[in-house]
Amino acid sequence: MGTKKSIEVTQDFKFAHRGCDVVEYKAGDVIDADDDLFDVAIKNKWAKESKAKAGAPENKNAGKAPENKSE
Repeated sequence: MGTKKSIEVTQDFKFAHRGCDVVEYKAGDVIDADDDLFDVAIKNKWAKESKAKAGAPENKNAGKAPENKSE
């Protein structure tokens, strides 16, 4: 198995992993791509290389948790 590289999808496309497992990718997705997907997506300008980690959760501060508030 090859290395994983992070890409940011710039336009919707479908890719057949191993020639048979079709996966649809949407613009704006950041994914860890194997070498085959990376090469095809970059060559066809469906995606660009990303420095962001795929699947990394956003850090949103929603304020203090209600159970920690004193009245």
